[in-house]
Amino acid sequence: MKAVLIFPPFNLDLPSYIPFGISSLKSYVELNSEHEIKCFDFNQEFFFNALSDTKVLDICIYCKRTKAGCAQSKQKNKFDEEMQFKKSSLYLLTLLKDPTLDYRLKCKIRHSISKFYKNFVDCWIWIISSRISSNSNKDLDRIFRYYMEKVIFEQPDIIGFSLFSYSQLAFSLYLAKLLKNSSNRTIIFGGHIISIMSQEKRSMLLNNYNFIDYLIEKEGELALLGLLNQKPRERVPNLIYLEKNTIKTNRLMAVNDINKLPAPDYSDFDIDKYILPSRVLLLSTSKNCPWNKCIFCSSPLSFNKGFRQKKPALVIKDVKMLINKYRTNIFFFIDPCLTVGYLERLLREVRKSGLKINYGLCLRFEKKLKDKKFMKALYESGCRYIQLGVETLVSRVSKIINKGIDVNNFEETLINCKRNNIYCHITAIFGLPFQYKKDIEKEIREYRRLSNKTDFTFEINMLSVICGTTIHKSFKKYAMRIKKQRLANLNGNPLSQLLREPRYESACINSRSLRRLFLKANKEINKDRTFRDVCRDDIFLADINSYRTKAAS
Repeated sequence: MKAVLIFPPFNLDLPSYIPFGISSLKSYVELNSEHEIKCFDFNQEFFFNALSDTKVLDICIYCKRTKAGCAQSKQKNKFDEEMQFKKSSLYLLTLLKDPTLDYRLKCKIRHSISKFYKNFVDCWIWIISSRISSNSNKDLDRIFRYYMEKVIFEQPDIIGFSLFSYSQLAFSLYLAKLLKNSSNRTIIFGGHIISIMSQEKRSMLLNNYNFIDYLIEKEGELALLGLLNQKPRERVPNLIYLEKNTIKTNRLMAVNDINKLPAPDYSDFDIDKYILPSRVLLLSTSKNCPWNKCIFCSSPLSFNKGFRQKKPALVIKDVKMLINKYRTNIFFFIDPCLTVGYLERLLREVRKSGLKINYGLCLRFEKKLKDKKFMKALYESGCRYIQLGVETLVSRVSKIINKGIDVNNFEETLINCKRNNIYCHITAIFGLPFQYKKDIEKEIREYRRLSNKTDFTFEINMLSVICGTTIHKSFKKYAMRIKKQRLANLNGNPLSQLLREPRYESACINSRSLRRLFLKANKEINKDRTFRDVCRDDIFLADINSYRTKAAS
């Protein structure tokens, strides 16, 4: 049998990285069976179609909103200017591949394209969402025909959609509907969004969109393989489906021994078309998080077993294979949180193998990061970038969110990283439980002081309360309240109900003050926004050391 796996638009702002999830599913299924998997990254393809196809670009001919209801109409002249930007975007993208171009200019180019594309995407999501339930969409169908024909050409038995964010849902539903009507193949929705959906939302999705046959929650390897092996659906793990108008949820299972999981298979993707100047491959060493106690974190909801980690020797084996196959030695480890203990064992394997690689990772904030010898060994192994999820520098708040770190070691860690030429990207959260205005003001002062003393990028996130997290289950206990908001109805479209999640805000600080502090932090800490306000997917735009030297001068 054959399955087509789709990563749909519109995830994040720009297509920077190859979709790791469907690449991993492909390698697992093909290793353990005779079935064939074909992967499509329509997130990437839609972006390039937007820059080259006038039918995609001219959004307004598809939009039924009145001028009063369209944000773009209110800023018509500004939007027309951004549309003109498209003419030079393809040229600008080629500049990102130029190794001699200054990093700051590369960031400026990237953020300009991102701003243009974000406005474009917001309109397209509205248009698609408002048309899903309509039967007369010949103009819109012409746009989707390109994607539909690519899928049907493969003659799959199963078509799977992998959704990482809610912004991908509208496109997926519209394309799934067209595919079902034209080919009557089995349609599956899976990914992080399905895993964090409440049972009520899952039932709503299956009842309102009967062209979806199954949902897969959490880890999908065993579920996809079971469906391809044509097992009775009640025996396929992690499967959700309707039976006589009743939602059925099968038992959760996962691959316990992740040493048996192969490296992801990226062979179906045009790696050089991703918005990075060189090839960067994603790799994972684990499933779930070793700490798994932060009250706000939704990452553990995507896994149905506890923490499992691959042997360091097997990780190095995967790295060698990927280097030989894809001709790159730049990697980003996407584990939610690597521990120092595991990293030390991985470093020994890197030294033993003699590998020459550059890599970035998300690391748990531990005391060992103050150790000069450890940090030097980390640099010598090829590490050039560390993301540290500190969230708050106020010890009292850090304990409330159960972060499990000692924030008193923060400054010394940053200095140690700079001394060893390893760049830090710090993530913080504003609006945490029992985080008062004075706490945030104190943090801003501290980050501002450190930004003048050390060298790091600073990313602020507003707290988002996700269904299923500890804070969501006991939001009143954590001084959170449901925020009043105006909700679009989309003319009775059930999708508006599906996406209607309550938003929460802290009872300890009002939203207006929180927003002002957010803007104040960005203005005072990220003084050079072209350089400092860098998201995680910007990290390998250029050699880290080269622009650190320029920044220091």
